[in-house]
Amino acid sequence: DFMYHTDSFLPSNWDAFTFEGYSELFSKTEFVKENANEWYPIWNWLFNSLIVALGGTLLYLIIASLAAYAFVFLDFKYKDAIFGVLIATLVIPGIISTTPQLINMNMLNAYKSLWGLVLPGLGGVYGLYLIRQFLVSIPKDLIENARMDGASNLEIFFKVVLPLGKSALYVQGLYIADNILIMAEPISLEADSIVKFPKAS
Repeated sequence: DFMYHTDSFLPSNWDAFTFEGYSELFSKTEFVKENANEWYPIWNWLFNSLIVALGGTLLYLIIASLAAYAFVFLDFKYKDAIFGVLIATLVIPGIISTTPQLINMNMLNAYKSLWGLVLPGLGGVYGLYLIRQFLVSIPKDLIENARMDGASNLEIFFKVVLPLGKSALYVQGLYIADNILIMAEPISLEADSIVKFPKAS
């Protein structure tokens, strides 16, 4: 309407406005298209997306934050060299790792399963790097004082570091959830039962 009637931003035919399409989409699972019935398990797609996004994000944040804590507050041999190698992998295009990921998921019997969509996203280095950079800003005196009080590394992580790093984890959580939904798509290309909503739409 706006293209032909520039005097108004609102549509002239309000009777055509309806939510019937959304109601039909979420209430039916089978639609007729080109003389053939096609099955659209919309709720299954949404459930898969929720499991993959939330589960993958939570696991990644736990793994990445623990690794970042080790790189910042623990001393071990070749720490800087290992971190440098990890950072160097950021220049490798992600598409190159698609075939190795498929092979690994097949070896783990996780191909065509929800685990096969979550596991490839747990090895990302970008989130680890950003979380580490945030933890570097935490005064090491706090860590040393906690150690003098007899706290273990896990106690320091959960009671000192984690509360201070919540903002960084929240931001990374949003990024990782979106990234996990996109990066594992090749693994579900042939598995309709685990297809996620972004691919289905």
